[in-house]
Amino acid sequence: AEIGVLLAYAKIVALDALVATDVPDDDYLTDILFDYFPEGMQKKWKAEIEGHRLRREIIGTLLANSMINRGGPTFINRVQDRTGGTIATVARAYIATRNAFDMPRLNGEIDALDAKISGALQLELYDHLKSRVVSQTVWFARYGDFGNSVADVVKRYGSAISKLSQKLEDIAPTFIGDRIRSEAARFHEGCVPKKLALEIARLPIAALIPDIVLAAERTNTSLEKAAKAFFSVTHTFRVGRIVEAARSIETADYYDGLALDRAMQSLHRARRDIVIDVLTEHKANGDADKWCEAHADEVERTTAQLETIVEVEGVSVSLLTVAANVLAD
Repeated sequence: AEIGVLLAYAKIVALDALVATDVPDDDYLTDILFDYFPEGMQKKWKAEIEGHRLRREIIGTLLANSMINRGGPTFINRVQDRTGGTIATVARAYIATRNAFDMPRLNGEIDALDAKISGALQLELYDHLKSRVVSQTVWFARYGDFGNSVADVVKRYGSAISKLSQKLEDIAPTFIGDRIRSEAARFHEGCVPKKLALEIARLPIAALIPDIVLAAERTNTSLEKAAKAFFSVTHTFRVGRIVEAARSIETADYYDGLALDRAMQSLHRARRDIVIDVLTEHKANGDADKWCEAHADEVERTTAQLETIVEVEGVSVSLLTVAANVLAD
């Protein structure tokens, strides 16, 4: 009962904040408005629905409900704390995440598994999506360019996510491909349909695609070349191991949590900058090995320092901050 009250209160607060912004006026959100009405009304009363006097309130209500239902009662505050963004920025970043990663369809397919798979497995699938909602909303709040419209951001990143996700097992290092297949097989053994099992298993790695898109755009390089360089740099500098270590850290208080987030943000930005440098110097094939050879001394020194850090037992926020700074340097 207490959770229900908290969720309801969070939605009311979010609605009031959203209606005070220009987010409900975005034409891209018209679909949300139409979804509020029965399907039989949508064509016959199209003009009336579009001009509904409560249009903004309806869109605000459905968007607030969606954010809180999928991200949790503290979702908006968490994203704002990590990005400094306004409620409008958080809402646009959430819409970009939801639609670029095709979340409504995935959630719907998981919903359809009621009584067909174990409750524990179904909750695990939902949790995979929730993790992506939080982390990717933070990413889009930081780096999404909503100057034109949310539609442009969704089209730009959604197309790349759809295209690259299907090739991750081949583009990513072998151990990552094996991990995706293994996780998908585990889901399928629990009676999750093969296609959905594979899509959910890919999500943690697909979360890296927006960074790959930025690197490709800034160097005018194809997505596949940028992806290969990205995964090569990730492997060379042990970024995956650092991220895994970060996930094991239990922060003592609010500010430790923010410090950890800032350290990881710096780490990811440093990796992206290195990928951009690789693609700039070797645009023809995005060859990270040749780049490493050309910068052998710096690479060797950096990897040695990072290896020392990731081997430490009980990795701390301060150690991760050092790791991020080492890679940035």
